[in-house]
Amino acid sequence: MDGRLMPVQWMPIVYGRTHRVDRWWRVAPSMIDQEWSQSRVSAVIRGGRGLVDGPRFLLAHDGRFRLVGVACAASALSETMNSDGQRQLYCFVGWAGPADAPSPSIEALSGNFAGWAAPVYDHWVGLDWDEHPSRLQNVHEAPPGDPPWSTADEQPFDHVRQRPGDGCYAFPEEQRALAWDLGRSSREPVTVITGWRNLRDAEPAPGLLFSAADVSHPMPVEPAASVPRQSRPAHPRPMIPRDNDQTGPRNRPDPWSLVGRLPSEEEPSPPEEPSLGVRIKRMARSLFEPREPQARPEKKEEDDR
Repeated sequence: MDGRLMPVQWMPIVYGRTHRVDRWWRVAPSMIDQEWSQSRVSAVIRGGRGLVDGPRFLLAHDGRFRLVGVACAASALSETMNSDGQRQLYCFVGWAGPADAPSPSIEALSGNFAGWAAPVYDHWVGLDWDEHPSRLQNVHEAPPGDPPWSTADEQPFDHVRQRPGDGCYAFPEEQRALAWDLGRSSREPVTVITGWRNLRDAEPAPGLLFSAADVSHPMPVEPAASVPRQSRPAHPRPMIPRDNDQTGPRNRPDPWSLVGRLPSEEEPSPPEEPSLGVRIKRMARSLFEPREPQARPEKKEEDDR
């Protein structure tokens, strides 16, 4: 019971591929917003970028559920299920609970993530590790249970007064606890990611607080502007050939090819050029065939010799 009056139930989330199949979701609660949870996991994993250098930690909530976990190299959690035979694998292991559920401090999570996440990874990835692709159609769903941390790991955050705002903010890695506790204390939807090596590796987004090793002081970061997709016109504009088009008139598409023409309106096709072989034969014939002698012009006799 570890001193909790009413234990909070958490559900495991595991993202990691198997030995034989390139399918990554192993277990995920169906009651939470799948698009939200998958986007949070994708934001901390970022295709495995930089995870070989160290783990990254995630804290997020959407107003209904809270997500806590770690993205890391699979070798940090398992000595056997960490490679598909050609490359080293990465993974995410986390827990989802109520949005107001107490969550561990970043010091507790970063110091104990291997011991907390390894049993979860071994169980759920182990179920599918050697399975045939035909048996991996569905994602597992686990029943709620006690989290791996205790109340002692849920250190208070009295130094946090208010979150900076709804924008995106970067913090030095040595101040990651400030970003983390801002996320823990926030009543509004928020996402916190710590452990980036470089500021440019993170993907800025509204409501994101993150820490990076190359950030010297807390600062706002402009989220990447989304480029709206341009709709195609209902009627495409006619194609006008350029003057410098080197394809020649024979290779240009005829814009009238789909329109019925009268025979009298058809343009005569240009004469075909002789092939290279024909041109070579003509050149050889002109060089080696005997020529008829040409008559020399008579010299004009000089007058008054």
